[in-house]
Amino acid sequence: MRDLYDAEYPWRELFTSLKAQSYKGFCLAEIPASSDPDRVMKYYRALFDCLNS
Repeated sequence: MRDLYDAEYPWRELFTSLKAQSYKGFCLAEIPASSDPDRVMKYYRALFDCLNS
């Protein structure tokens, strides 16, 4: 996954497709390192959950 602020990326299409396939796996976040990786991953998880609901 890219940076989530990239409005050009078709996020809704990605999550709709994953949901339609009953995808239960995971996505890799291809983002720069962070001094607080746990916090960053919690943001990704929250957004993933919202877009996948």
